[in-house]
Amino acid sequence: MSFSYSQKKIAILIFTLLIICFREVSLLITPRFWAEEGTVYFLNAYSDGIMAIFYANQGYFSIIPNIATFFSTLVPLEYAPIPTLIISLLVILIPSILIISSDSEYLRPIWAKSFAIFIIYFTTNTEEVWLNTITSQFWFLIIMFLILIEDKTSVTRNKTSLVLSLTFLSGLSGIPGNLIAPFFLLRFFCKKQKLDLHIFSTLLLTITIQLIFISSTEHHSGRVFDMERLVPALISSITGVIQYPFIFKSIVGHKGALIIMSIIISLIINRNNYRDVLFLLSIPFFASTIMTFSSLNMNGGGRYFFSVSVIYILTIFYFLRSYKTSKTAKIIIYFYIITALVVGIKKYNFKEGFTTHPNWKVWAEEVERYGTGKQNFISVYPQWDNAHWKIDMPDKEKAAQ
Repeated sequence: MSFSYSQKKIAILIFTLLIICFREVSLLITPRFWAEEGTVYFLNAYSDGIMAIFYANQGYFSIIPNIATFFSTLVPLEYAPIPTLIISLLVILIPSILIISSDSEYLRPIWAKSFAIFIIYFTTNTEEVWLNTITSQFWFLIIMFLILIEDKTSVTRNKTSLVLSLTFLSGLSGIPGNLIAPFFLLRFFCKKQKLDLHIFSTLLLTITIQLIFISSTEHHSGRVFDMERLVPALISSITGVIQYPFIFKSIVGHKGALIIMSIIISLIINRNNYRDVLFLLSIPFFASTIMTFSSLNMNGGGRYFFSVSVIYILTIFYFLRSYKTSKTAKIIIYFYIITALVVGIKKYNFKEGFTTHPNWKVWAEEVERYGTGKQNFISVYPQWDNAHWKIDMPDKEKAAQ
């Protein structure tokens, strides 16, 4: 029995959904808010209603958690985390939908679509970006990269509308998605495809909106430029891109990782594609540098390196599929990529105690305690020993008014 091309694509989408769901099943069984998703976004929506959609809660505008937590206030309190769970799940699924629906030559075979999807979900294992809306902005950076490298020579009107809608949503979901804006402009000058210019114009609009929110808020959350941290932050932003997906960090260190990356690039680059290689490979390092410098105390971290390391591996795969490469080079480069996937697959189930723990308090049970007056707060994830997150609920009578 043979399956059609469309049936195979549907099967891949279903398989991807299962990958996402079974990675942390407990989050589906007992939905929860994650950190500021509950203590800041939901609390504001619970207290101020629809106006909270327009808040710049963390110093910048983030429409996804704003809208998701507002929806959470429209359902009974015990079910409040469900809207954020559903919306975050949809965001995580978008990259797969773009890959499956792509008409680009490098993704034409079913195996290539599957391989690209595996890169996205197994290259890195950042638990904190999994199934919560406050980190959806990092997924949107991957989404914008996939849109950037998509073949736009014959895009339908419906797909154009979808792409521009995703672009607008990406730019308003945080800072990361906007960082790719100059690359769309450069690509327009090189490829002369109007959609790239339209995307750049849309991102220019969202950047303007973000700057208005940033300049009008006093919330900085420790995001202060520190000259003493300049060099360490720069090194971290560069090495984080290439080390984060691999075991190389503990084996060969920063210098070794840079040498390995140089070897991989030397196997890909040639006189016909060197401009494209430099263009696309500069994206993850540029984005990583900006995000690291703007992070808390310029320390970077897993959620910042997650999307850029995925983009880095996707870029390597893109060049393998788009340009002629020797058989030996292909073997070495695929081994490099598969190493990252094997490491990710081995750590498919997140370690206990970061995103979930059997002893952590369940949202529904916390709501019951709050409802019976036993406590005036509701515990949310994570509930680490050194950081027990909770929502200090407003006075019920004031909230009702």
